[in-house]
Amino acid sequence: SSTSVPDSGFAAVDFMLGAGMVIIQPSTRRIVVCYIESPDSKRLFFFPKGRKDVGESLEQAAVREAREEGGYKDVEHFPLYKMHRQPVPPGRERFSEPDTEAVFISITKWGPKLSGQQISDYGGEYFTFWYVGYLPDKAEWTAGTGMADEQDYRAVLLSYEDARAALLGTELESVLEHAWSTFLQHEREVEARRKE
Repeated sequence: SSTSVPDSGFAAVDFMLGAGMVIIQPSTRRIVVCYIESPDSKRLFFFPKGRKDVGESLEQAAVREAREEGGYKDVEHFPLYKMHRQPVPPGRERFSEPDTEAVFISITKWGPKLSGQQISDYGGEYFTFWYVGYLPDKAEWTAGTGMADEQDYRAVLLSYEDARAALLGTELESVLEHAWSTFLQHEREVEARRKE
């Protein structure tokens, strides 16, 4: 922990676990960014994310959310060479192979909710584990892949610069920056290994 994040503990009713995905199409160097039209016809941009279901792993939740909200059925985890703090299995050298570990964690609070005059939910912390997804070359966007309240979601493929402009000033700007720098680090590592 640190001064900004002190040692903490949370009971099950005080936190939610979720997963999200920054989906990259390496062949075009574009990023899938979802959006919904607001009542005043402005586009609200976001990355696919949501709470994990009971019995579902965070990795499974990330892919499910990416497919449901992003509309691309053939999204998969993107194995990347990257720095992280997770141990590797015995007999394997650290960072010797690409992996699909989370690249970022965001923490968002939610406040109390009232039901009449009674508090029905005291609020808590929402931990979102962010992964990088891989989109194949000929992937096609499909409408209607999300839940009932997600049917108006759309997605576009944007350059890093355009994606950053779309997400400017939101908490997702940091998620994008880190995922993209991880992707670039992976590309450099692949090229260095190719030259060996």
